[in-house]
Amino acid sequence: MTCLVGRTAWEQAEFRNDIYVPLCYDAAGSKTYLKVIMDAAALRIQGLRPAALKAEIEKRYREKTYQPPDKAGVSYMVAPVMRT
Repeated sequence: MTCLVGRTAWEQAEFRNDIYVPLCYDAAGSKTYLKVIMDAAALRIQGLRPAALKAEIEKRYREKTYQPPDKAGVSYMVAPVMRT
């Protein structure tokens, strides 16, 4: 199981510094979806703008860099979306 607080929603059109999303993934999600979240955060740190980040992550999905889980899993939040 992996739990984290997400601040880089690669799907969004703009980066916001006032939203925090607590997430927890089971083993299947930790093996697959966590890689996307960590890569998106690294690309954001490198200065990639929101539209370019979204395009890069979508490209990686198309090219099969990211794979869906082998079986159904559980992704759950331990709290609602929080704003500062």
